[in-house]
Amino acid sequence: MTQHTAATPILRRIRHELAELGRAHEVMWDHLSRLDPDPSPYLHWEPTAYGWRLYGSLPPPDPADAGRETG
Repeated sequence: MTQHTAATPILRRIRHELAELGRAHEVMWDHLSRLDPDPSPYLHWEPTAYGWRLYGSLPPPDPADAGRETG
């Protein structure tokens, strides 16, 4: 029984530290989004506090068109 009571404060501390880490992660991404709110108009995945999110509104450029001149 003493093993369970000894582990309880450790588990509480771990839970508290993970919650703080999650909040710090959210703040970090909030600050980064203020620095560069729209880094690319092309569709791309970016990490958020809740997982990955698809950003952008244009399809990615075709690599075959990279050598071609427009005009």
